[in-house]
Amino acid sequence: MAKGLTGDGLKNGAGKTKWYESNIITILKNEKYMGDARLQKTYTADFLTKKRVKNTGIVQSYYVANSHEPIVSSEDFAAIQAEFKRRTSIRGYSTTGKNQYGNKTGRAGNYR
Repeated sequence: MAKGLTGDGLKNGAGKTKWYESNIITILKNEKYMGDARLQKTYTADFLTKKRVKNTGIVQSYYVANSHEPIVSSEDFAAIQAEFKRRTSIRGYSTTGKNQYGNKTGRAGNYR
């Protein structure tokens, strides 16, 4: 998909014509494309430095269904998420980011 979008000269979210696999994965996992929105995915941890961090349950987040016009149907979005989950299970990775071969997904253990 990334090669096709790059070849077509379409611009990504950053306004560049070069697309990467990570661009596509981010789009496919974002609930906004099916018309929903999760509010407060990140929050400001330090108001002086304005540093924003990922919300891991420190502050409450909100899920708003049908907040705007969808680009893909909720059925298609659910099918895509199921495919991501299926492919993850085939590779042997867990939802914690660890696999059977090492301490992090995609990396072998540190052997000396």
